[in-house]
Amino acid sequence: YTVEVLGKNAFCPGSQMDAAPGDADSLVGRGMQFLIIRVENRGRNIVVSRRALLDRERQENLDKLLESLKEGDTVEGRITRLAPFGAFMELAPAVEGMIHLSELSWSRVGSADEAVSPGDMVRVKVLGISKNDKGQIRISLSRKQAEGDPWQDAPARLNPGDVVQGRVVRLAPFGAFVELLPGVEGLIHISEMSWAKRINKPEEVLSAGETVSVKIKDVNAATRRIALSLRDAEGDPWQDAAQRFAVGSTVTGVIESRTQYGLFVSLAPGITGLLPAGVIKNAKNAAQFSKLDKGDSVTLIVHNLDSAARRISLAPEGSEPASTADDNAWKQHAAAGASSSGNGMGIMAQALQKALQNK
Repeated sequence: YTVEVLGKNAFCPGSQMDAAPGDADSLVGRGMQFLIIRVENRGRNIVVSRRALLDRERQENLDKLLESLKEGDTVEGRITRLAPFGAFMELAPAVEGMIHLSELSWSRVGSADEAVSPGDMVRVKVLGISKNDKGQIRISLSRKQAEGDPWQDAPARLNPGDVVQGRVVRLAPFGAFVELLPGVEGLIHISEMSWAKRINKPEEVLSAGETVSVKIKDVNAATRRIALSLRDAEGDPWQDAAQRFAVGSTVTGVIESRTQYGLFVSLAPGITGLLPAGVIKNAKNAAQFSKLDKGDSVTLIVHNLDSAARRISLAPEGSEPASTADDNAWKQHAAAGASSSGNGMGIMAQALQKALQNK
């Protein structure tokens, strides 16, 4: 920079203008103070520094600040700049402290601008005051700790049975984690994602960043765990199944699968009925049913319904229902669902969840 001083041209190296690089063009024409650091050739060669004055001012402000500031204090300040690893806050003129990315918020943040912006006034807690190898003072700050632990009042705000909205923050092989309050997350196990179909991977129904409605099943403040259900928030399709599929009524469904025990028929999202093989064999139009395959539509009569066991027995109109022949079929159907929806990881996650609940 060329700086006019008392009618003479002086030189200020770029490194001596400020501690941090800025917009050079914005400084042209501005009047500011400089420290003369060298005069040569009877004033024909003058070197000045603005940074030297700033460093001197900063040291004076820092010494004054350290007389009263100590670890554990809570203070307010303005965000001055952002970095990949966090944000800097002004504690005194020209004196900054650093808020690490992990201390900006109880919520998970990938970059500082997700939590704060330059110019924001924030309240922080002083985590530590240290000196590095070069003798420079470093002040570590935490914004989230100044706000308090979000789990302190979480049990009072989140009650089992409530349906609340949350943001999906990450997916795992066994389920999805949903942020209900800043820093408070719950887990939707893969088995709690849908009544209508078997879910093999959480990605089939959810994505990170998505806002969803979930039902709170359990809150454990001691372990900081919340069990959530996506499917319960939508409503249990079996809740009014007895009214929708009354015994003796005619229903139309779609063939879901064919087994040695009969045909499984999807009657509604989350509700499957069984047309037993024995009933098909004794039906007047048995050949017609033997030709049906997955995806075909069929009209049948509801012969029996057990809402507690979540079973519906079906039959062609005018035929006799099966007695116990369909029990093994339901067991096989349930086993197939377990093997296809969880694989090894799913089974392990379910066993771990059960063990934790028992504990």
